Amino acid sequence: MAEARQSNCMICGVSLPESSPPCKPHGQDPPGWSLYKWRESHVEKGPKSMTVPDEDVSVFCSDVYNRGQSVSPSGVPIGMQIENLSEPHENYDPVDGKRWCLPIHSGCEIIARRTMQAPEGRIRSIGDLWMTLDRRCIKTAWDETVLTPKAIYAERPEQTLTMLEWYCDLLNIPNLTSALMSNLERLESPAAGSDQLTNLFNNLLRQKEDGIAFHLREGEECTYLIPQPFWKKVLLQISFLWDIKTNLIEEKEQKTESGGFEWNWEKLTRQVLAEVPPAYAREEKEYRSDDDEEEEEIDWDSEEPAPWDYSQVGLVVPPGFTNRRRIWQILVEMYPNDVGMVHSSDEEDKNS
Repeated sequence: MAEARQSNCMICGVSLPESSPPCKPHGQDPPGWSLYKWRESHVEKGPKSMTVPDEDVSVFCSDVYNRGQSVSPSGVPIGMQIENLSEPHENYDPVDGKRWCLPIHSGCEIIARRTMQAPEGRIRSIGDLWMTLDRRCIKTAWDETVLTPKAIYAERPEQTLTMLEWYCDLLNIPNLTSALMSNLERLESPAAGSDQLTNLFNNLLRQKEDGIAFHLREGEECTYLIPQPFWKKVLLQISFLWDIKTNLIEEKEQKTESGGFEWNWEKLTRQVLAEVPPAYAREEKEYRSDDDEEEEEIDWDSEEPAPWDYSQVGLVVPPGFTNRRRIWQILVEMYPNDVGMVHSSDEEDKNS
């Protein structure tokens, strides 16, 4: 495996620096809370077979130092894996050589374990996760169409706030529910026949109800085909909103009883569920052509990255929530061996 010059998490792409950027506490922040605590680094190592039992994967916490170097709890030097290192390589030494592991943030590991329990997740075990990340690394050694996550740095003074959001704590987000409720709007005009629709949905079997909600919640455009109380229920069931405070939601809902209006739960729910586009959006290579000039290839790599944040769909939320949504989507879109690698041990399993 090739040594990483600058370690970055194999899940989210954010670097694993020797120290975190300075963080000034805010007056409302809980004691001991830090934007960057989630970035404590973890490494994983396991076998290469398609079937990877969890007990065959070693997970331990270790600080990264000196350009991608680390030390295991037993004192063995560790290098961060980004590509495959073949046996004939001059640095390959299975006995006395450096051990190689996959670096991931502790926060990303926690999120990964949550997605394993979520209905939309396709990685179902830590073995699945290890094998998938490992094969992505191996694939990049010879296939340029598959890329490992680019390291994201926030230490440069010209770095934008949006990019800095990728460094904020995605696990512990103070005042998240209050921030979400501040975005809730009144429904301008309740849909005609909304009472009848509500009664209809209340009479549906739960499995049918969930199926309808799953299909109608796709996209950012509100349809107002489903009653607003049902959208509130969908919001409370969003897998990456495990820490939402239901009492604050109910307090907000009680205001409609005396006010004679409805909250637009559908709009808020669709905003929260908005999908994160790729951070480095690139069009296919194009060529400029003039009659008097030679064709010139456009250098798309010279473009600045365009990271996504919730403000693009009209939400004002703590920066850590953007980071949580981004990493959650990365993990739920991941599935075992998604680069289509075939290992010799897999073939042996088929033939046995």
